[in-house]
Amino acid sequence: MNCCAASAGSGPRTGCGSDSRRVLATGAVDEYGEYPVFALDIDDLPCIELMYPGLDVCLADTAGLITRAGHRYSAPADDPAYGPRMRTHARQVFAGELAQECLG
Repeated sequence: MNCCAASAGSGPRTGCGSDSRRVLATGAVDEYGEYPVFALDIDDLPCIELMYPGLDVCLADTAGLITRAGHRYSAPADDPAYGPRMRTHARQVFAGELAQECLG
């Protein structure tokens, strides 16, 4: 699953490099029954970061229906509409953090 999929005939969306992937994680759901979407980045410092509180927000962003404030993967955590859902997933997955560095 890649929420960075571009529409036909266009290039990839900004912020979707070749060293990052989007992953829909099926596990604990939020109060809306949605699973979180993570960004896996294997560039200089490998990490996993909560990117969207659910597939609904991921697809809305991909379609250009919402505006992301900020450039980091977990920017929706600062949004009043999506922040509570992001923090719910962060507590369930990362002990309250939005990201984890993957040091071998």
